[in-house]
Amino acid sequence: MLKTTILGTFLTAMAIGAYAQDSLTVQANLKGLKGGTLIISYPGAPKGGQTIEATSDKVSFKLPKREEYYAVSARNSNYATRTYVNYKNDTIRTPTGFFEFLAKEKDLKIESATLSYEDYYATGDDTNNDYSALKKSLAANRAKRDALSTQYAQTDPATNKELLESLGKQMSALSGERSKAEYTYIKTHPGNYLSVYLLSKMPYYFSTHRYQETYNNLAATYKTTAAAKSIEKIIADNAFMKNGDVTTNFIKTGLDGKPVDLAQYKGKVVILDFWGSWCGPCRASHPHLKEIYEKYHAKGLEIIGIAAERSKTPEDNQAAWRKAIEEDGIHWVHVLNNDPQGIDVVKTYGVRAFPTKIVLDREGKVIMRMTSAAAGDELDEILAGQLK
Repeated sequence: MLKTTILGTFLTAMAIGAYAQDSLTVQANLKGLKGGTLIISYPGAPKGGQTIEATSDKVSFKLPKREEYYAVSARNSNYATRTYVNYKNDTIRTPTGFFEFLAKEKDLKIESATLSYEDYYATGDDTNNDYSALKKSLAANRAKRDALSTQYAQTDPATNKELLESLGKQMSALSGERSKAEYTYIKTHPGNYLSVYLLSKMPYYFSTHRYQETYNNLAATYKTTAAAKSIEKIIADNAFMKNGDVTTNFIKTGLDGKPVDLAQYKGKVVILDFWGSWCGPCRASHPHLKEIYEKYHAKGLEIIGIAAERSKTPEDNQAAWRKAIEEDGIHWVHVLNNDPQGIDVVKTYGVRAFPTKIVLDREGKVIMRMTSAAAGDELDEILAGQLK
């Protein structure tokens, strides 16, 4: 009997020791967590996530050690959403109280002094240390973006069009600053896992060509990881209508009821702007497009807006489309993709996210494709070269 007890104790100790060797410890101090539940998700986590009931803002939990980094997302149940009221007096709820960090082998510490999802900082290894330092360097940028986003939602476009344009420009500029900081890190740290991870999270901050070029310049060290595979899938998904491809012609009905034939614009540099009245980033990009149009239209630039609306009826789609055009003051060529006449341009051109902009040279070949409201600098460079 004694031998059995000793053996059982020994085996239990071995199991605990093996678990300790195969797991890492995360110590977290998170504002507002007390009394709530921290829900942890990661590849291979229990269904519904790993849950930790918090009796204070400080918690400790285990994660599996792995040979490669993996992303861990966590959510504070006490602060699942942030609410504010828009100009229509509608209550808007946006996710908050969640964050993401990277785990591999070393123990980590996480601190948060606010409820912003970008204000959670993990430290303990080089990758997380770098990520936290980068996020801290962008804290002021984040605070400005949050304030402008709330102000934008609370501004009535019918009476404050100029203010909305100004807010849109400011938000685009701040998004551009953030993406530039992340891009600088990626370029200057090609051998770091964080560069692969960041690039996997920001496909819409670059043109398709630059996105692939940036990935190609990264070291091979982490190109077998899940983050790298997601980048490769993004590149493959956007391989259609890439630089040098000849575009498929389309004929759709324009605002005035007359046909818009893409073939008629051969000899001009054309921006195909895929957007929708419902798409905030699309409409935030319009002030910049208006500047471009004013600067280059006389030199041979044309913009064709291709709207994909999401209303319940064709009549509502038409109304939303026309109203947004007037509100934004975007008086160039427009077609509605929902119009049954002609091909589905969004599907034919492989557009999976909005806004997407495809730039064609005077021969109708693709010279740039971007799914972004923040890659304005690249667009400016291309147009400056084409429309001297």
